[in-house]
Amino acid sequence: MSIDAALLELTLGQTPDLFDEEQYPQAFNEVAVTGLERHGYLWTALLTISGQQVQRPRPTDQFYLAIQGEAPERLKRRFEALEQQGRKLVSDYAGRDFGSLGFRMAAVRD
Repeated sequence: MSIDAALLELTLGQTPDLFDEEQYPQAFNEVAVTGLERHGYLWTALLTISGQQVQRPRPTDQFYLAIQGEAPERLKRRFEALEQQGRKLVSDYAGRDFGSLGFRMAAVRD
């Protein structure tokens, strides 16, 4: 989930909008994923409870290749959908052992 969110942001960063003040990542590295924390608690929680080493997004990822050329508004809606999935994951696992969450999060794909 966090890899997909980072890939969405990398794609958004390729087509800057004069009216969009968001600073999107430009490099395919771990910072593109950990930088999601700037969006607040949800991404901080997801990255923290996953308990996994942060994976690097890759420009050869099938999801990344599939979203190339999509309109920025569509990409933002995809990001919002990932946030909704993230809220549900955090809610579902609240008060539980988070050891298995990293595996589950890695398996969730849009």
